[in-house]
Amino acid sequence: MASQFHLILLLTSILAGNHKATSRKEAREQPLHSLFLWGPPFSTKIGLSWDRGAFSEDGDKVLTLKAALTSDPNNTKATYQILGYGRATLEGLTPNTSYIVTATANLSGNTILVLRKHIHTPLDDEDPMENYFHWGPVTNQSIQVSWDQLDPEDARSMIVTLTAEMASKPSVERSESAIPSLGRITVDGLMPDTLYIATLTVLKYGRQFLTSTRDIRTLKTGHGGVTVVTTSGSGIASAILGLLFTCTVLVLA
Repeated sequence: MASQFHLILLLTSILAGNHKATSRKEAREQPLHSLFLWGPPFSTKIGLSWDRGAFSEDGDKVLTLKAALTSDPNNTKATYQILGYGRATLEGLTPNTSYIVTATANLSGNTILVLRKHIHTPLDDEDPMENYFHWGPVTNQSIQVSWDQLDPEDARSMIVTLTAEMASKPSVERSESAIPSLGRITVDGLMPDTLYIATLTVLKYGRQFLTSTRDIRTLKTGHGGVTVVTTSGSGIASAILGLLFTCTVLVLA
C-alpha cells in the first residue's frame, strides 16, 4: 500500500511538472513580437513594455533598448532593463528627430530577440495621445488615418471617427467610424484637388477623448505617394508628415 501511495505521488509530481513546462512552452510559442508593445514616441523618450510572465525562465536576462540617429547611426543612446521588470524607457532623445530604435535580448535556448522600430520624436508633448495617430496617405479621392496598437483595455471603450468637410462648402461632408482594432480609417468619395477640413475624433465611454483637425488638399489625380498636409488646430506637424513606423522581429535559433 505504501509503495502504491508513493507511486501515486511520483506520477502526480511528474504530471504537474509536465503541465508547467507545457504552459511555459505555449506562452513562449506565441510570436515574440506579440508579447511586446511599443509606446508612442514622446519629445525626449520612447518606451517598450512586454508580458513579463512569458519570460519567467529569462526574468534575469537583460534587454537593451537603443536609439540611433537616422542621420548618424553612430550617435546612439541606450538603456538596460531585466525582462522580469516588464518595461523599459529610453530617455534623453532630441525633439523633432528621427531615430531607429532597437530592442535586443539573449534568451535561453540560444535565441536572440531583435525588435526594431523607426520613430520621429514630436516637437513637444502637448497631447501625447495624439502621437499614436498618423495622418495619410491622401489620394485624389480619399483621406486615411492610421494608428499604433493601443492598450487593449482602453481600446475596448473607444470609437474612432474621421470626418472630411469641404472647406468651400461646409455642408458637404463625409464621415466614417471604426473600432481601434482595425488600425486605420479611410474616408472615400472625395473630390480631387479640393481642400477639406478633416477632423479625427476619438470617443471613450461615449465622451470625447481626443480631437485633431487638419486642412488637407486631395491630390489632382491618382494615388501619389506624396501627402499634402497643412496643420490646423491642436496637431503636431512633425507627427503627420509621412512618418514610417515599422516593427520587425528576427528570431535566430
